[in-house]
Amino acid sequence: MLSGDYMIYPLFNVVNPKTAYISLDEALQYGPDSFAILEVSDQGTVNHLKVVNNLNSNVLITDGEQVKGAKQNRTFNVSILIRAKNSVIIPVSCIEGGRWHYGFSRNFEKFRDLDMPSDIRSSKLNEVVNNLETKKYWGHKEHLYMSNQSKLWDIIAQKHRRFMTQSKTGSLTDIIDSIRFRLSGEINKNVKCAEKQTGLIFFNKGNFLGMDYISNEEVFAKNSESLLRSYFLADLDFVKENRFEGGDVIEWLLAHVGKISFKVYPGVDMGQNWMGKNEIVCSILENEGEIVHMTALPV
Repeated sequence: MLSGDYMIYPLFNVVNPKTAYISLDEALQYGPDSFAILEVSDQGTVNHLKVVNNLNSNVLITDGEQVKGAKQNRTFNVSILIRAKNSVIIPVSCIEGGRWHYGFSRNFEKFRDLDMPSDIRSSKLNEVVNNLETKKYWGHKEHLYMSNQSKLWDIIAQKHRRFMTQSKTGSLTDIIDSIRFRLSGEINKNVKCAEKQTGLIFFNKGNFLGMDYISNEEVFAKNSESLLRSYFLADLDFVKENRFEGGDVIEWLLAHVGKISFKVYPGVDMGQNWMGKNEIVCSILENEGEIVHMTALPV
């Protein structure tokens, strides 16, 4: 698919997925008695939230999705598969540094069709991998997958200056909201996902901006517009050049992923996470031998 300087290659799952799950957006639509994301306590903590899943379905939360509400807006540090009938504490980062009080709701809602811009997402994921590799989780599972919160706030402030946007609370989503309708129109007019598509590889002028793969085609379809928007919002000045000059794009991607020395860490709930970086930073959520979600981004 072609849109201006952008090249977008579709990915497909050629086998039927074994792991069943629904999207975060679908889960939240059942209401807070069935599925809820909450502060861990009345006092709260910036880098953790609580998920209560009373549904009969597993729920996939992907790295980079954003939620609003409670004491401050957050984004998820790593992809997580929440099993049915379970509650778990999850690692997050703040994307609204100027607020720490309850607003319109004590529960969280998902920003519909809004994911973190891929350049910021790459920086966050890179810091998560750095902390894992240097064991900055103090041996405690609940501290796995921590980002660099101060650096993330700095990058969001840079983004506000770049887009000349204003925000009383330093919210990342105020930037995205300011241009979301124009972007939605451009995406809807120029980019159409293929039937049964389960992923994408995204380039600008031949420069790799990232890839995402979700094993379930229905869940990918629900996430596709927010993923596309996240790549269109990338600031190319902060993206390391990593060019695709033609040929087989899958072979090109696998050659880069193959240079990574992955380490495997226990999943926040189901499965396990394969994490590593080289020329790109990569995170793979695997469950029982199946890739549920994979993302690769330029460092």
